Parts: sequence; C-alpha cells; structure tokens
Amino acid sequence: MEAAQLWDMVRIHYTGYRPDNTIFESTTSGEPLEFQLGGEVLIQGLEEALFGMKPGETKRVEIPPHLAYGEVDKDLIFPVSRKEVFGSLEVKTGQIIELPNEEVGVLALKVVDIRGDKVFLDGNHELAGQTLTFDVELVEILPDPASHTELPELE
Repeated sequence: MEAAQLWDMVRIHYTGYRPDNTIFESTTSGEPLEFQLGGEVLIQGLEEALFGMKPGETKRVEIPPHLAYGEVDKDLIFPVSRKEVFGSLEVKTGQIIELPNEEVGVLALKVVDIRGDKVFLDGNHELAGQTLTFDVELVEILPDPASHTELPELE
C-alpha cells in the first residue's frame, strides 16, 4: 500500500482541538477534505503529519504554534479612535469587526479592550499562540490524473 507523499491528492478526515480539549473544527460529520499535499491548504504541522501515512491510517498529532497559526504578534494588537473608526456604532469587547483592506479584501479584527475613546483591535488568528491537537485519518490517496493521460500518437 502506498504512503502519502508530496504533491499527492489526498482525502482526509480531521478533528482539531484547542488546548482545553474543545473542538474548533471537524470534518467527520461530512465529506472528507480533498487537497494536494504541499499546496499549503492546511497548517504546516498538520500537512507534515500526513506524509508517510497510508490510507485507513489514523493518528493524533500535537502541533506547536509556529507550525499552526503562529505566535501571537503583539504588533497586530493596536488602538484606534472609537469615534473616528466606529462613529456612533456600539462596540463591545469580543466583537469581530470586518474592515476593508486593499491587500486581502477584508480584515477580521477582534475587539479585545475598550478604554475611553480607544478601542484595541487584535488582528491575530483566533488560534495564534496555541498548541493544537488533531485526530487525523488519511481516507485515501487519489490517483494522479496526469499518469492516466493518453499521449497523442506520433505520425
């Protein structure tokens, strides 16, 4: 039986857990996730865990922040003027604010603190700085469509 390697198209099921063991994402109640290994679809640590797995194999992996969503970047936590940015809109701690951005389209920022006219926004991923655990199953390695392409006959 073949083991998963770079550029293979694979189908997996996974369940991701926060450090407190709560589930933040799972594919087990739906269709498996299909993607190409090496295509940077998944976080690095989860993708690396799949290399060498065989179809039907399962494993539990612990992924440190630098191989998941990164460490918390303090530069991504910053104050803005409540009046200038939000005007008369009500803002609450914990609220997710979506702001237009030329580079990425929309930035999702979390309100982490409010002090007077200053609203502190956090642009880090919600799972940044956390060691995550995943249960992962390699459901199948899909055939390479390039290997089944018929070549035209030469004249």
